[in-house]
Amino acid sequence: MKAKFLFIFMCFLYVKAHAQEIKYTNCDTCWNSDSLGNHRAVVQYTGTGNVAKVEINWRRRDNDPQNKRIIIEDAKTHQNIANVKTGIVNREYGEIYFEPISSSGIYYVYYLPYKNEGRSNYPKGVYLEPEATAAANWLQSIKDSSINLNAFVTEIQSIDAFNSFYPMEVIATAKETENLKGKYTGKAFLVFPEDRQYSIRMKTDLPQRWIQKGVQPSFNGEAARGEYYTYQLGVYALQELKNVQVQFTNLKTADGKLIPEKNSISINTNGTTYDAKPLVKRIDIAQNEVQPL
Repeated sequence: MKAKFLFIFMCFLYVKAHAQEIKYTNCDTCWNSDSLGNHRAVVQYTGTGNVAKVEINWRRRDNDPQNKRIIIEDAKTHQNIANVKTGIVNREYGEIYFEPISSSGIYYVYYLPYKNEGRSNYPKGVYLEPEATAAANWLQSIKDSSINLNAFVTEIQSIDAFNSFYPMEVIATAKETENLKGKYTGKAFLVFPEDRQYSIRMKTDLPQRWIQKGVQPSFNGEAARGEYYTYQLGVYALQELKNVQVQFTNLKTADGKLIPEKNSISINTNGTTYDAKPLVKRIDIAQNEVQPL
């Protein structure tokens, strides 16, 4: 039997001292990840001529995306496109030009290709560096004309669910983050309650999911009878926090049923050692960083 419940947080933290919505999907074993990587954008070309221009709002958590190779192939023939050029490329979006070669209008843009430089029992993936494959006369056609966006992203795909970045590793933009912080001027921190199925993975970026949800005062969860139920509190430090602690109170239903405060613990800050002694851990959080509890 499963029970649904609502946590209204009586859990206090205290301190001493461009974007469009993109669909994310998984396409299991749809391509060879060993040569193309685990992530691609599906692009629809709608223009005419020999230059397609697309802006991919990929919201990447990896650093220096401008130093990683872009591979584009025609969806119908799987032919690689040689004439490719990047414009502005950063963690939030990438501006890409390429030569359309098919009437199908669908192209795959692989943006994290890698090679394995390790052994079979100790793999070491290294991202491929950009390479110049475009013909000089095609590059000149880009310089000689002003090209508007004439292609758009229909979805971003991962090779499988395990490698998906969605939703907890899809970053909020700098503007979105600053707008959120502007709403809470004077606050020391914000708390984002999160379900266990969405593990908090990023320390220096907020996920777009939190921007969309906003700061929530309550949390819904579902647990089986007798289950040890785990949930998360993502603490975002608006200023440096020292010795963060968690304090619980009883959880009560409207008809008086009770989960005593002694049955709630934070495994980040408190616990028991192997020899049954109390364990207390100190948590400090740097400004603009996230700490899951």
